[in-house]
Amino acid sequence: MGLTGRDVPVFLARLVIFLAGSGVMARSALAAPVGISARGACEAALALEANDPGKAASRAPCHSAFIVDGAPQDMRNEVASLMSPAAHPSLDDLVIGSLISDAAVRKAPDQPWGYLARCDIARRLGSADLLEACLADLRRVAPAHAATKQALTYAGERAPLATWILRALLALGLLGTLAHALARRRRATRRLPAPLATALLAGIVALSALAASTARAEPTPGRDQLSEFKIDDANPEASIPSVEIQNRKPLEFGYYLQDLAAKAESAAKSGDHTAEARYYNALSKAAPTASFGPRKLCQVLETAGDIPGAIVACRTTLTREGSTVGDYLHFVRVVLATPGALPSGEQAELDAVINHLLAEAKLGAVPIVLRCEVALRFADAKALAACTDILRQIAPNDPKTVSFEWALALQRHDRSAALQLVDRARGVGMSKEGVAKMEEATRQMNRRYLARLALMLLGAALVAALLALGFRRLSLRRRLAV
Repeated sequence: MGLTGRDVPVFLARLVIFLAGSGVMARSALAAPVGISARGACEAALALEANDPGKAASRAPCHSAFIVDGAPQDMRNEVASLMSPAAHPSLDDLVIGSLISDAAVRKAPDQPWGYLARCDIARRLGSADLLEACLADLRRVAPAHAATKQALTYAGERAPLATWILRALLALGLLGTLAHALARRRRATRRLPAPLATALLAGIVALSALAASTARAEPTPGRDQLSEFKIDDANPEASIPSVEIQNRKPLEFGYYLQDLAAKAESAAKSGDHTAEARYYNALSKAAPTASFGPRKLCQVLETAGDIPGAIVACRTTLTREGSTVGDYLHFVRVVLATPGALPSGEQAELDAVINHLLAEAKLGAVPIVLRCEVALRFADAKALAACTDILRQIAPNDPKTVSFEWALALQRHDRSAALQLVDRARGVGMSKEGVAKMEEATRQMNRRYLARLALMLLGAALVAALLALGFRRLSLRRRLAV
C-alpha cells in the first residue's frame, strides 16, 4: 500500500484536487442532475451499504453529487462513501478523505458535516482519540442535529481486526515511501527527478492526515516560512528555484510549495485577492504539470472580477494532470459569466468541452442542461430546440426543462406558448422568484409586440394620410386644368 516513485505523480494529481478546500467542484452554480437529486441518490446508496455492507454501491452516486454541487453535506457524503464498510480505502483515499473533511470544516464551521466526515475517518481507523475529538466538536457545533445524535452512538464501538491490519499496512506504506525517497536522494550516480520532492511531501501530508491534524508544520523560529527558499512577496514567480536546485533539495522544495499555498491562504483571509493571485500564479509555474495552481488562480481571478484572466487559468487547468470533471464544469460556467457578447469561437470550444463531459463522465442530464445554457447565451435557437427536445424526453416536468421551453418560446416570439409555460412553471414547483422573472420577461415581450404593432399602425396611418393628401392635390390640379 506504500507509494512508489512511479505512483507519486498519480497520488499528487489526486491529492492536489482537494487542496483548494472546496473539493472537485469549484462552487458551480449548476443544479443537480435533472430528474433526480444526486444527493438523494448518494444518501440512499449509503443507507443500502449500511444495511448490507456486501454491496458497495455508493461511490458513483456520491462522487457525482460531490462534483456537481460540492456543498459541505456532499463533501461529508463523499468521505462517508470512501470510508464505508464496503469500501477498501487506500493510503491516498485516507489522505483525500482527511483533506475533504478539513475543507468542509473551513467551508461551514458552524455546520456538522466536516466533523461528521472526521468521525467517519476515525471509525474507519478505529481511533478512539480521533473519534472523541470529532464528537466533542459535534457536541459544540450541532448538539441537537440528528446526525450528531447518531454519531454519538459510535463512541461505544470497538475497532475490528481488519482496522488494526489497515493501520499496520498504512504505517508500513508511509515508512516505505519515505525510505524510498531518501534512498533515491543518496544515489550519487544519478540526478534526482523532480517528483522526489512530491514523494516526500506526500509522505508528510499523509502523516498529518492520519493524525487528523489540520495545521501544517511550524516554521523554524525566526522565519515566517517552512522552506529555506525565500519568497519575494512582490514577485513570487521570480523566487521559484531552478530545476537543478529543486532536484538537489527536494524536501525544501516541497516545503516551498507549502509556503506558497500558505501565503495565498493568508492573502485570501485578509481579502487581498491581488496578492493571492500572484502566489497561485507562482505555484502554477512552480508545479507546471499539476492542476492545483491554475485551478485556484481561476477561482481567485473570478472572485476579483477578472473573468478574461479566469478563463485563461481555467483553460490551463484542463490541460494539466489531475484535471477533473469539476474543472470542465467550472470552465463552462466562467465563460458563460463573461459580460457582453462572446466571440463566436467560444461556442465551438464550449460544445467541445460538453462533448467531453458526455463521453467521459456520468453526470445524467447535466451536460444537456449546459448545452441549453450555451445555446441561450449565444441566442442559438436551433441548438436550444435540440437540447430542449432531449430534456423534454428525459424530465418533462422538471423546472429546468420548462424554463428552457419558455426561453425557446421567447426567441420564437410565441406569446401564447410563453404564457402557457409560465403557468406550467408554477405547476412543476418552480420558485416564486423564477416564476416572477418569467412573467416579467413575458410582459416585456408583450409590450415590445404592442409597441411594434402601434408603430406599424402609426406608419400605416401616416402612409394613408400621405396618399390621401396626394390624391387631393392631384384632383385639385385636374380641376384647375379644366
